[in-house]
Amino acid sequence: MPLLDKPDCVDVLHLGTTSRFFHTVALDEHFWRQLTLQTFCLPPQPIRQQGWAELYCRLSSAKVFTWGFNEFGRLGHNYNRAERLPIYYRRPTEIEMLRNEVVVDLGCGGWSTWALTSTGKVYGWGKVPLSYR
Repeated sequence: MPLLDKPDCVDVLHLGTTSRFFHTVALDEHFWRQLTLQTFCLPPQPIRQQGWAELYCRLSSAKVFTWGFNEFGRLGHNYNRAERLPIYYRRPTEIEMLRNEVVVDLGCGGWSTWALTSTGKVYGWGKVPLSYR
């Protein structure tokens, strides 16, 4: 069993205040690089040498916003099928169902969107053409 099942950057940094060993780990760029690449399914980054801890912290607290026409619920906001009225969001609006999730990948199309979380959950919304079902 790993020390931290779902590492949070704040938890790791706080753990670094408990001993010299954990302090060394909390400052280790290789640790943060590996954790970032594994958690967020990023391709190898040979150019980036530092700043992995900050990147991990920013990515793990990122939010998903959409705007435009919410026809068929394709933006991930509340959609009432009975009314079938496309609602236009003029400003970027956060997707509430993903508020407490760490999204590691998004797939966006013209009519639907799919989100993959760090725990392996897949969220999908919008309209999928019949040929894809």
